Amino acid sequence: MPVNHTPRADSDRALAYPEPPATSTWHHTTTPRPRTRKLTPEQQRHNRERLQHELSAK
Repeated sequence: MPVNHTPRADSDRALAYPEPPATSTWHHTTTPRPRTRKLTPEQQRHNRERLQHELSAK
């Protein structure tokens, strides 16, 4: 009998591999997530300038 073969090791191994979900759609939700909006180049420039200003103030 191997040295590390104990009932405790068997239970730990069982917990390490959980049972897969019953269906492939288990993670789907009933309400769709809101879509993110892309930033315009002007918004990107504004954010970049604001970030640089905040970082230089520290």
